[in-house]
Amino acid sequence: MLLGFLAFSIQTYKVRAESATLFGTVLYDEKPISQFTSIAAVFWLQNETSGNTFFANPTYNTSTGEYSIPNMPPGEYGISVFFDSASPFNGKEGFAGDFDGWNVPIDIPEDQSTVNQNLTVAKTLHLTSPVDNSATIAPWSSPRTTYSMTEVTFMWDSLAEASSYHIRIDDYQEPSTDIGPVLTNVTSNVSFNATLPMSLDNHFYDFWLYAYNLNGVIVGKLMVPYGSGYGWDFQFRLSPQPVAESCNLTGDLKSNFDLGETVYLTGANFSASKTFNLFIVIDQATWTNGMTIPDSLPGTLTNVSTDSSGDIPPTAIWTDSQATGNYDIVVDVDGNGQYNVGIDALYVNATELTAGFSVVPEFLPSLILPLLITITLLAIGIKKMTERRKLKTEAHGGQINKDL
Repeated sequence: MLLGFLAFSIQTYKVRAESATLFGTVLYDEKPISQFTSIAAVFWLQNETSGNTFFANPTYNTSTGEYSIPNMPPGEYGISVFFDSASPFNGKEGFAGDFDGWNVPIDIPEDQSTVNQNLTVAKTLHLTSPVDNSATIAPWSSPRTTYSMTEVTFMWDSLAEASSYHIRIDDYQEPSTDIGPVLTNVTSNVSFNATLPMSLDNHFYDFWLYAYNLNGVIVGKLMVPYGSGYGWDFQFRLSPQPVAESCNLTGDLKSNFDLGETVYLTGANFSASKTFNLFIVIDQATWTNGMTIPDSLPGTLTNVSTDSSGDIPPTAIWTDSQATGNYDIVVDVDGNGQYNVGIDALYVNATELTAGFSVVPEFLPSLILPLLITITLLAIGIKKMTERRKLKTEAHGGQINKDL
C-alpha cells in the first residue's frame, strides 16, 4: 500500500500589539525619587511623531517611586515628570526645589505589550544672584533684565548630590537666534563671576547652569519662572549704568525747587518699556551696597516707567512739594527694596549739592515790596543818626581846632 504524505507548511506570525503598558521607576541621583520626596508625580506625554499631547492615565506609587502608564499605542513619546515639592506649591514648574525631567525618546514597539523604562528627574537649583528664582522674576521676552556692570556674579545654593556645576553663557540676537557660547566653565564652587562685554543692540545673554553627580549624571539644573512660563535659562542684558536726575518740565537739569513747585525726573539706560519702583527720600549721609531704601516721602510718585528706548521722559514725581529740605532719588531697578550698586539708579550728587535736589522757601511777590520799604526806612534812619552824631562831633571839636 502506497502511503502518501501531505506536507504542511507551518509559518509563525508576530501578533501586533495594539497598545502596551509602560512601567518603571522615576529616578533622581540614580535612586528612586521616593527617597527624596513623597509628593505625587504629575505626568505629561507627547507623541513625538505628531507633536500632539497624548492623554494617558498613569499611576504612581509615592512609597516606591514606581509608575505605570497603560494603553499606549506603538510610537515614539516624550514624557515630562514633575514633582511640586517646594514653595509656592502652586502646581507650576520652574521654582527652586522642585523636581522635573523631560524623558525622550520613549519607544513603544509594535510587538510588545509591556515596556520597562525608568524615567529620570533633576532638582531645580536655587539661584540667589543676580536674581532669585524662588519667585517669578520677569517676562520671558523683551525687555530683558538689564545690568550696568561688565562683571556679573552668579550665586546658587549647593546641592548635596552634586560634585560639579557646569556653566554656559550664550549670546542671542532678538528674538531667539543663538549666536553661540561666549563663556563656559566647570566648577565645584557655588558662585561664578562672569566678565562679559556690553550687549550689542538687539542682543542678550543666556545663562545655563547644570549640576552633575560623581557618575556624570545630571542631578540639578537651573529653571526660571517667568511671567508667561518657565525657561531653562536666565536671560539678561548688559548696558551702561542707569541714571536718573531731577529736572524741570522740559527735561533740563534742575536741583533747586521752590516750595510748592513740581519736581520732575528724567533718566536713561534702563530696560525698555518697564515700570520700576521709585523712592524719593530724605537725604542720606551715605549710601552703602545692600542697604534698605528708606520710605518714600508722602505724596511722591512711587513708580516710574521707561519708554521703548529705555529712557524715562520728564515725569512729575512730586506735584506739590510742601516740605523744605534736601532729598535723594532712587530707582529700584531690581525691585528688591535695597540699594544695589551698579544696578539701581541713585541721584545724590547734583551740582553744588550733596543731595539729589532741594526744596527751598519761596520769596512771594507780596512780601518783596514791604521788605524793600522796611529796608529803605531802616537805611534812612541809620543815615539821620549818623548825621546827628557828625554835627555833635563838629560842635565840640570846632573849638579845639581853633585853639590849635
